[in-house]
Amino acid sequence: MSLKPLIQNQSLIIDDHNWGAREEKNWDKNSSDVHIDKKTKYEIDGKKQEVRIKIPINSDRNLSIETKKNKRAEVPRKLRNEILDAFENKKIREAFIKELIPILENFKSNLDSIDKAKSVLNRISKHFNLEWDSQTIENHINDSLLELTQVYVDDKNKQYYISLDKNRIKISDVDSWTRQSKNIRR
Repeated sequence: MSLKPLIQNQSLIIDDHNWGAREEKNWDKNSSDVHIDKKTKYEIDGKKQEVRIKIPINSDRNLSIETKKNKRAEVPRKLRNEILDAFENKKIREAFIKELIPILENFKSNLDSIDKAKSVLNRISKHFNLEWDSQTIENHINDSLLELTQVYVDDKNKQYYISLDKNRIKISDVDSWTRQSKNIRR
């Protein structure tokens, strides 16, 4: 079992949630709101809408969902079950969180070098059972790395990408728009 169902035809965004502010981070405190943002186009009230789902990973807060217009909505049962199933296995969930802690604590330094950025992406990819397919896309300004994207494949050769920039990590499947905008080859 892996976390891959969370990114099939959808995306996950993990951002620093003020981790760079040197605040004390206590994963055991319910007041800390450590979460993953999941974005998907899903049918709500009979219309396909972009929704943002907030998945708490350090508390037993409920999942929350908002439409693009910040209207709170109920999480559709199928989507809720998909999320719960992916995080149901405590060992998988804890391994993923344990991997994220040092990445988030030192978020601003993740782009200090290409090797460090690649290491971050590869460590995250293993939790989704993805293998790097050798494609790397680097965006620089002068000598500074602004964004690193790597393309991965699953056991069925379906492509996914993981991007790291100064504000977030994004994990998603490769669709035609992404293929064109990021210049990803098949």
